[in-house]
Amino acid sequence: MPAPNQHLTDSEALLRAVDCLLGTVNAERHWGNEFYPVWDPVITAVTCELLLSCGLSPDTPWHVKQLKYARHTLSESFHWLDSKIGIDGAFGTDFWDAARLGILIESCHLHDYFPSYGRLKAYLLDCIRKNTLLAGEPMWTGPGFLAAAADYLDLLGLAVEANAVIQRISACQRADGAWQGDVDPDGHPLVSPVWHTAQVVWTLSRRGPAEHRASINKAIGWIKSVQAPNGSWVGPQQFIIYFTSYALTALLSAEKRENDAIANGIDYLKSQMTSDGKCSDMAGTYLCAFALRKVVGQHFEHNLTVTDYVLSRNNAIRAEAAETVLSTKETELTETQGKLVTAESNYRRLAEKYADAEFVISKKSLIFYSIIIPLVFASFTAVIQFGIMELDKSMNRYGHGVTQEITKTNVVTITNVVAPSVQATTNKVP
Repeated sequence: MPAPNQHLTDSEALLRAVDCLLGTVNAERHWGNEFYPVWDPVITAVTCELLLSCGLSPDTPWHVKQLKYARHTLSESFHWLDSKIGIDGAFGTDFWDAARLGILIESCHLHDYFPSYGRLKAYLLDCIRKNTLLAGEPMWTGPGFLAAAADYLDLLGLAVEANAVIQRISACQRADGAWQGDVDPDGHPLVSPVWHTAQVVWTLSRRGPAEHRASINKAIGWIKSVQAPNGSWVGPQQFIIYFTSYALTALLSAEKRENDAIANGIDYLKSQMTSDGKCSDMAGTYLCAFALRKVVGQHFEHNLTVTDYVLSRNNAIRAEAAETVLSTKETELTETQGKLVTAESNYRRLAEKYADAEFVISKKSLIFYSIIIPLVFASFTAVIQFGIMELDKSMNRYGHGVTQEITKTNVVTITNVVAPSVQATTNKVP
């Protein structure tokens, strides 16, 4: 049964892989590798190189889906890469990583984006001239490192030094045509010779296919001979996509295009691609896109560059997402307007209710102040008058006339003080 993605054309598969790369920049503005986070710098460097080859410019923006469509440009990734250049000029895990960044900067003329490039350049030249470029993790060191050194020296115009490295590479080709790196105690290569052989083939083909044709043909013959029946090139499980991608790009350097081997290898890569374009991890996705880019070449099946097409499609997706958000907001606005109408209706009803309640309260107050208080005042006056009468009786009985006058005067004074106060209170009734 064919794999779900094997019906895709090479261009469609490339678009899917590039779309995945554009959509998986992380919040720190670089690409990450879930298996080997220490590879993040070099994965970001080579991914930038690929996207530039697909037509993207350093300052062309796109919107990253996993970052909620945040805006991003390659120049932001360049800034992150520059920050990873050490004080001593080292970059990544070894010389190869540093050389890939140097090749990116020189080949794409990105010097203005990398203020720390001077340190990186000095580091690379120092490693080459002191022959320390093979120092590092022994699993990967070997001819592939030398090929990267030759590529970098050629970009700097240092032909004499580059030629010396090429002679060194040619001297270590195996009899079967392969190049290999370090070996374990039993003599087995620590990493598949496909990785080293493919990179040497790229370098020799770039420098002069005619001059190095015999070595190139021998290497391609070996690469073709070790292809597995399923179209892949074997290695540790997580590296099968890596080695397959490298092998495919080497086959493109053959005098006569190895169509069957290339088609089988491409079919294998497509079979490993998920519906969103991912191939195992970010390194695998990059390498899958890298191989497809080399296979497709300039014969892209749309009258646009790769990234023009992908970015226009991404903009359409973003527009659809924005339209969905807008529709949601319009629904929320309608609901809010409905709530405001209800709230206004409730307000008016309560206002009418409280207005009636105020009238009732005022009416009751009027009754209280206009009837009850005068009664209290009349009672108070009657008590005073009764007191005066009783006092008069007492005075007459005992004959104290002077005291009577004084007392009467005081009572009248009290009455004159209390009465206006009560009257003033009565006047406040609404």
